Amino acid sequence: MDKIIRVNIKNKEEKEKVSNIYEGRKVTAELSARAKETQSEVSVIVLAYNQLEKTKRCVESILKYTNDVDYDLILIDNGSEADMLEYFESINFPKKTIIHIDNNIGAGFPFEIISMSMLSEYVAIIANDVIVTQNWLSNMLKVFESDEKIGIVNPVGSNMSNLQQVNLIYESYEEMQEKAAIFNVSDPSKWQERLRIIALGTVYKKACLYAIGWPMGDVGFFHDFVDDDIAFRARRMGYKVVLA
Repeated sequence: MDKIIRVNIKNKEEKEKVSNIYEGRKVTAELSARAKETQSEVSVIVLAYNQLEKTKRCVESILKYTNDVDYDLILIDNGSEADMLEYFESINFPKKTIIHIDNNIGAGFPFEIISMSMLSEYVAIIANDVIVTQNWLSNMLKVFESDEKIGIVNPVGSNMSNLQQVNLIYESYEEMQEKAAIFNVSDPSKWQERLRIIALGTVYKKACLYAIGWPMGDVGFFHDFVDDDIAFRARRMGYKVVLA
């Protein structure tokens, strides 16, 4: 017997009234996001391979400092030891999806598994050794709202190359959060358009991901420079890459 997949798009008129290529991509991304079981503005993806204590600090910082944005959480256990899956299962968050991979064959492979229909209008990809701070996500969304041509936004951090580092002096995680809260005030004068970025804590517009192709990582850059490749491809498709 044939398997029939029925797709009912009720908002066809939205695609007919778009004014430019960016608006058309945006509408397509929004229609795709509406197919999700849980509706959110942002999909926050945490990619983890072992390092349980670091992963806990990462996830706990997301849960604590992302209370001003509607988001869903996609937790990827990329071939870790058993305690990682147990921890992910213990996290109390209503919009949580766990992807468990039994063998780590690289950081890019999990995105082969995630379909675009699982993702919200914006996608934040967080490595498990990153700790986010107050206003981290809402500030980056403000950058996107300023210009429809912005496709990728990356924050500064405490340990980054490529002139993406900000030196806040602190001696504990608590002091780091206190100083970051003072620093993390949305300010357009701090936004810099970049040719390339080191992708750490990066947020992507889903419409941009449609334009450059998903999964976004080219296997030709398996070890290094995939960040550069993604930024260059986004710019070729007319999008801006911004360091905030």
